[in-house]
Amino acid sequence: MVFQVYLSQFDISPNKLFTISSKSNEVREQLALLPLFIHRFLEFKKIDSSAFRSKWNQWKRLYPDSTFKTEDIALNPNIIVHPHDFRKISDKLIEIPFKNGWKKAKYIKFGGIFNIEFLGAEYILRIFVDRGLTNAVIQIICYPSKEAIGISIINQLAFLLQDI
Repeated sequence: MVFQVYLSQFDISPNKLFTISSKSNEVREQLALLPLFIHRFLEFKKIDSSAFRSKWNQWKRLYPDSTFKTEDIALNPNIIVHPHDFRKISDKLIEIPFKNGWKKAKYIKFGGIFNIEFLGAEYILRIFVDRGLTNAVIQIICYPSKEAIGISIINQLAFLLQDI
């Protein structure tokens, strides 16, 4: 069986789905037509937190304009009941410890590195969640040539996790 995924970009200004911002404060609005099971196409790699942190910092320096994040997403309490429910995205998603004490008391951070085999590109994903599991922010870093796909992925994940 062969699956084809079509990624499309539309102007949805009046009814925006999510606002994505980059380091350069450029705001992009985008709608992506992706299957609701897109996480099944994401092939996460096994990685530890120090290797993740090192790669995140390296890519953030290399691709500052290809680092995107969602607005605060109100999480659906029927989907996210426990912090480890984020591992439903992938069992290789890891919890990243905070170095800063006050952040550790307020937030939980998850991260992962994945690729999409048929697109041949690597992405770095990071999710910040408040300890009450009510809000989250999803971030991604990707190659500049794969920005539309990276934005589509975090839009899709935000759509799946949001409280409607």
